Amino acid sequence: MKSPFNTLLSYQYNTIQLSSTFPTLFVLLTTILLTLSCGPMPSQRLPIPETSSSEITTITQTANIRKLPKAAIVDLKEIVFLKDALKIPVTSVSSKSGLEDFHVRNRRNVRYSVLISNCNFDILKAFIAQGWAPIVKYEYHARKWEIIPISEYSDHTNMVSLQQVNGNAKRRIDYKDFESSFARSSRNQCVLISRIQLSEANIHKVLSKYLPRETYAQISIKSR
Repeated sequence: MKSPFNTLLSYQYNTIQLSSTFPTLFVLLTTILLTLSCGPMPSQRLPIPETSSSEITTITQTANIRKLPKAAIVDLKEIVFLKDALKIPVTSVSSKSGLEDFHVRNRRNVRYSVLISNCNFDILKAFIAQGWAPIVKYEYHARKWEIIPISEYSDHTNMVSLQQVNGNAKRRIDYKDFESSFARSSRNQCVLISRIQLSEANIHKVLSKYLPRETYAQISIKSR
């Protein structure tokens, strides 16, 4: 028969054993329950979704969009110095060199003139939106042409207006015909007449308000 002292020692030993085993059992049971409810932890890293090329293109295009108005008009009557530039008779301008000859000959009539090459139609639109009237060489029929400002464009009607400074009448031409003549007759050139000297930096700054840089990066400028 065990003595009371031995019985007490046995009880304390069992209690200590149980108390040290309980945390281990608790952790084990918790792990089993989590595994059953959530599944095992993945052995490999989850793949990171990649942005598709189409999504990248869309993001880039969105970032490059500028605010070129759908329509714009310039009141030529307010640009009084244009009259001096257009005093030169068309017959005195070489039909081959066209706007280049016009730009050189105008040094007697106007103070500042800029010849811009490698233009496109959007660049002309941006100038009009700025309140400038780009001057182009437009050919109506074979051997019949004139040097004339563009005073208006509209994407709603797809028409552009050419207008002489001394008259109110406008010649309206659809975009397709105008762009064809602009490439053929003007050789993608235009002339700007201004009160102040326009540097390349000035012109690029204006164009950047309406167009992404890649639209006008190719232009070349001759000013005097």
